[in-house]
Amino acid sequence: MGGPGCGKGTQCKNMATKYGFCHVGLGQLLWQETQRGTRRGQKICDLMLQGLLVPTGVILDMISDHMLSCPESRGFLIDSFRRELRQAKEFERIVGRAPNIVIVFDCSMETMVQRALHRGQVERRADDCESAIRQRLETHYTLCEPILTFYQQKNLLRNIDPGRGSSRRHFCQVLLCHRKSAVRWERAGGQLSPPPGTCTQLRGGALPEVRRLGRGSPGFQSRLTAHVTQACCPGGLTESCR
Repeated sequence: MGGPGCGKGTQCKNMATKYGFCHVGLGQLLWQETQRGTRRGQKICDLMLQGLLVPTGVILDMISDHMLSCPESRGFLIDSFRRELRQAKEFERIVGRAPNIVIVFDCSMETMVQRALHRGQVERRADDCESAIRQRLETHYTLCEPILTFYQQKNLLRNIDPGRGSSRRHFCQVLLCHRKSAVRWERAGGQLSPPPGTCTQLRGGALPEVRRLGRGSPGFQSRLTAHVTQACCPGGLTESCR
């Protein structure tokens, strides 16, 4: 979690490379959809240019589709999602479990504005103009506090400061958070959800059927839960995982 330009996308790519995770970058997924010229893409583009949030239903559909398209992943890195408390709760309801860890990139507003402006110039992204960036940051700060509290109460929250030092130093901080999560799992006797990097490979026999189901269709939730369980809970869900 973190505002636009805080560096979370870069570090997610590093983690995905190191551990063989699937990087689910919400910002990139939304941007790709706007480039397809679809009606949904145009709606998303209009909202992003205003610095407004894309509806939860649209986001959950896109993230679910992307997760289901990666049957060989050892785990999932969800980047830029959850942007409001309702999304966090709905995501856990659909997937059937909480994340192993939530890493917050705590960066100053001005640093994020300058980084996002630079990204917009390099990638030619229309949503990375200064007015849209500042609006997105205001929305982020307004909505993120309840989410941080929600995950803090679950003892899942870890903070890093990506505003100082090199990208390599920031990656070391992320790795330290990951390893502490692994130690916590081991001390719990393996009864908590295993940390990222300890997962078995997905068994994707049912994936075509799951993809054909819409998010609101009967059976979608149970099949997606089974899909993620196979990736992240070797041997099936324990009572603690449930």
